[in-house]
Amino acid sequence: MSLKPIVNVSETERYAAGIIGAVLLASGLRPMRPWRLFWATCLLYRAVTGNCRGYEMLGISTCKLERKP
Repeated sequence: MSLKPIVNVSETERYAAGIIGAVLLASGLRPMRPWRLFWATCLLYRAVTGNCRGYEMLGISTCKLERKP
């Protein structure tokens, strides 16, 4: 298992995940909504790293970059 996550999310999806994650984070702070904070964290992780664990498990990639060995 590699330490660096594989980029498997397209740039457009990363921007969308970042925006939605930021909105969920802001709306989940007051009043405290644990599930919104959880999903916000997941989406922000996806936006920052470009990695989606679900895509990785299913072998899906929407990123147009070629993987280099």
